[in-house]
This record gives sequence, structure tokens and C-alpha cells, in this order.
Amino acid sequence: MLIHKIVQELQDIPEEKLAEIYGLIYHFRLALSKERSQSCISNLLIGKLKFLLEYKKCQA
Repeated sequence: MLIHKIVQELQDIPEEKLAEIYGLIYHFRLALSKERSQSCISNLLIGKLKFLLEYKKCQA
């Protein structure tokens, strides 16, 4: 499994450098979370726009 390979690699990194690796992983994960939430918001807005366009067609 990939997580095990990552842990093995981390075990070979000097202790004083682990804070840098942690910061990299932490910020990468935050960026992924932000990307996902923006994607969800975009999809919701697109869905709402489509609904409103269809609703207007029915009203015409």
C-alpha cells in the first residue's frame, strides 16, 4: 500500500527536517480541501442556474 511506502520514506528523513515535510503535507491537504469545497460550490451554483433556466422556460 502506498501509505506504507510513504511512512518508510519518512523514517529515513532526519528528525530536524520532519517539520518541513509536515508543513508541506499540511498545506497540500488544506489546498485539496479548499479545491473540493470550491468545486462543490461551483456545482451547486451551476445546478441552481440550470434549474432557474428550466423554470423560466416553463413560465414562458
